[in-house]
Amino acid sequence: MADLNKSALPGDAIVVVPPEQIYDLGSYADPSLQLTPLPSEVRPVSQADLDSLAALAQQHSRLWLVQGDTESTDPDGLLAGWLAGNAYRPARRGTGRSSSSCTPRRRTVLVI
Repeated sequence: MADLNKSALPGDAIVVVPPEQIYDLGSYADPSLQLTPLPSEVRPVSQADLDSLAALAQQHSRLWLVQGDTESTDPDGLLAGWLAGNAYRPARRGTGRSSSSCTPRRRTVLVI
């Protein structure tokens, strides 16, 4: 989270998957950062959530994705598919967890 606090810029949004992680992250995140849970409740990611992600990408200069427990949160790989279709991975960020960085065609999505 310290890396995110240093690297995030005004206008960035942080998407948190699964949504229950927002409570822990919220206590460590810089208060100026916008944390957005996806989905908005504890359940697998749906097409409606991807639509929300696409809208969020249009509203912010960059998106950061903090993702954990992909087996229960995104068992069908919808989020990974959205990223693959809307972003490319120019670099890899080392945070001690599996991480990478993605840049959509118009926006920057950083996956940590």
